[in-house]
Amino acid sequence: MGNVPQKSANIESDSLACVRTANALLKENRVGEAKRQVEQALELTPNNTAIRRLHKQITLLEKNEPRRSAFEHTEAQQYEFDFWESWMKKDFLSGYNYFEKTRAEGKKLAGWCMNDGGFFVKEKDNWERFAEYLNDKVCLEIGSGPEGALSRWWWVKKRIIIEPLVERFKNFQLENCNKTWFADDIKLYARCAEEFIPELSNAIDGAILCINVLDHCVEPMLALQNIAKYARPGCHLFLWTTLWRSFECDEGHRNITINRTAFERNIIDLGFDVLSSFDKHHDTPEMIGYGCRAIKK
Repeated sequence: MGNVPQKSANIESDSLACVRTANALLKENRVGEAKRQVEQALELTPNNTAIRRLHKQITLLEKNEPRRSAFEHTEAQQYEFDFWESWMKKDFLSGYNYFEKTRAEGKKLAGWCMNDGGFFVKEKDNWERFAEYLNDKVCLEIGSGPEGALSRWWWVKKRIIIEPLVERFKNFQLENCNKTWFADDIKLYARCAEEFIPELSNAIDGAILCINVLDHCVEPMLALQNIAKYARPGCHLFLWTTLWRSFECDEGHRNITINRTAFERNIIDLGFDVLSSFDKHHDTPEMIGYGCRAIKK
C-alpha cells in the first residue's frame, strides 16, 4: 500500500465499488437504486468531484421520469424536415455556390461538421493529409440531413449516404433551387440508421460520419452496431451526439444515457480504437454530449 493508510484505501475501494454498481444499474434504467449507490459513495468520499458530478446527473435524470416512451420515427422525421425546410429556402444557394467555387479551385474542404464538431480544429495539416488519404476510399455518412459533410467531399472515390429524408431533401432542393447537394454519383439510401443494409457490410474502408444522429434514433445502440458492421479494419469513425438533456425532449429527440464513459465503452466493444474524444456541450450544463475520432481494428 506504500504510504496510503489501510483504512483510507478501503474507503476508496468501497466508494469505487458503489460507483461501479450505480453505473451497472443505470444501464438497466434502475435510477433510484443507482442514486442510492452514489449516495453511499458520497458518504465515504464526500469531496470526490467525479462522484458529486455523477450524483448531480442522476438527480437530473430522476427529475425527467417518467421519460418519453412515445418517441418514434414518423414524428421525429417530420420534425426534422419542418426544421430544415426554412433553412433550405433561405441559405441553400449561398452555401452551394460557395462550394462550387471552392471545388472549381480544387480545394478539399472538411465541411461544417468536421471544423465546428471538433475533429480537425486547429489541425489543418492533419486534415489535408487525411483528405488525400480518402482519394481512393469508400466513405459513408449516416444522417446527413439536407447537406451533411460527405456531399462536399467531391474527390472521394465512392460516396454513400444513409438518410431517411434524403429523397425529400433532394426533391425539395431541385424544385426550389434547381440544384442539390446529393449529386448523381452519391449512392443514396432513404433508410433509418437502425435498418442494416447487407450490401454495405464490411464495405467502408475510408470514413464513416455520424454527426448529430443517434439522439434522433429509436434504437441508437442498434445504429452503432450497424456502423461497426459497415466498417472495414482501418476505417475511420467520426461520431458526435447529444447523450442527455436535463429538460424534456421534444418529438425530434431522445435521451440516450448520462454516462459518457459507458457510452464510449460500447464503441470500444464494437471493435474501435478511440483516438480522441470531446464533449461539445461542456459549456451547457443542462446537456451532455460525446464526440470521438476512432478507427476500426
